[in-house]
Amino acid sequence: MTTVLATFPIPLPPLPEQRRIAAILDHADALRAKRRQVLAHLDSLTRSIFHEMFASIPADSTVVEPTTLNPHWAVREPATPQRVRGRWDRGTRTRQCCE
Repeated sequence: MTTVLATFPIPLPPLPEQRRIAAILDHADALRAKRRQVLAHLDSLTRSIFHEMFASIPADSTVVEPTTLNPHWAVREPATPQRVRGRWDRGTRTRQCCE
């Protein structure tokens, strides 16, 4: 039994054009496969870097609070945001471009 839809002709591009399209699709597929490999490698690299950074810390270690501050550190009181010429900053006046 033949349907009406089966009687319509379906135009196909010439064979050289079909081969060109197939080559483009093969290249795109290869790029997707390469991307998956790179993402898997980056995932593995991230895990190995994390392991390298934290695997040497013993599980029973405790955090020791420093008794003295590093001389390059400074202790400051928390700043209250202030509105300066339509902008918020952290309590310090900044030089405005239009002053």
